[in-house]
Amino acid sequence: MRIARGMTRLLPRLSSGKISDLRQGLYAIFGSCPHYYRYRAGKYDITPEQQEQVAALFRRFGIEAEPTYDYTTLTYYFPKA
Repeated sequence: MRIARGMTRLLPRLSSGKISDLRQGLYAIFGSCPHYYRYRAGKYDITPEQQEQVAALFRRFGIEAEPTYDYTTLTYYFPKA
């Protein structure tokens, strides 16, 4: 599975209103504003499920580009049951 870390280049260039709404969606995916910034800084792994949720959020906002993460690695991943 591909695990990602860091999102400092994640947000594309959008109007300020759309960026605010997109960021609120990211807060919901990662649990809260503080957690989002921890994930953004690369302190936590971004699971494949979270990566798919971020990609779906981008599509909802009409963003064609795939999300770009700072670092990705292939590793074993065991989702929580």
